[in-house]
Amino acid sequence: MHRPPVLLLLTLAAACATSTAPTRQSAPQSQTPWDRFTLDAVALPVVWLQADQEHPATPGRRIDDQIGPGAGLRAAFGNGEQSVGLLYLGSLLEDDSDQGAELHMLYLDFDVSLPLPDGPPGLALRAAAGIGAASLGFDDVLLDDVTTGAANLRIDFEYAMSSRAALLLGIGGFYLGYPGDTEGYGSFVELGGRLSF
Repeated sequence: MHRPPVLLLLTLAAACATSTAPTRQSAPQSQTPWDRFTLDAVALPVVWLQADQEHPATPGRRIDDQIGPGAGLRAAFGNGEQSVGLLYLGSLLEDDSDQGAELHMLYLDFDVSLPLPDGPPGLALRAAAGIGAASLGFDDVLLDDVTTGAANLRIDFEYAMSSRAALLLGIGGFYLGYPGDTEGYGSFVELGGRLSF
C-alpha cells in the first residue's frame, strides 16, 4: 500500500492544529486618562461683577457694577483631551465711585478639548466648568461681606505650540450663591498659557 510522504502528513497535522487551536490576540495596551499633569496660568484683563445686594444708603437699588483685573491658576490631571483639577480665580474690583471689592473663587474644575478640523494645526476649542466656593469683600463698611457657593463656565481657544505648551484665549462667566439665593454674577476675559508634564 502506498504511504503518503512524511512531509505531506506533517503539513496536514500543522493545518489541523492551526484550525482547531484558539487564536491568541495581543492584550490591548491600557491607557490611563490620568497620565498628564497640566498647569494653567491666566491673566484676567477684565472682570465684571454685579453683586445682588442693595446699598443701605439707597434702599431698593442694587450696588453698582464692579470692574477690574484679575488672575487665575489651575492645576489638573488628565490627558490631551480632558482633565480635572482645582481652579483659583481672583480679582480686585472698583465701581464708578472708586469703592473697591475683592473677589476670590476656588473651584473643582473639569475641561474638554476638541480639535478644530477646519482650523490650523494645533488649534482646539476648550470647554470648561467648575463648582466651588467664593469670598466677596467690600471696602464699603455698610456692605456685607459674602462667603457662598460658586459655579463657572468657560470657553477658550487653545493653540498648542508644542506637545508641552499651549496658549489660551477665551471668555467665562460665573455665578455666586445657591439656587434661590443669588449673591452675584459676572463675566471675564482670560489670556494665558498651559504647561503639560
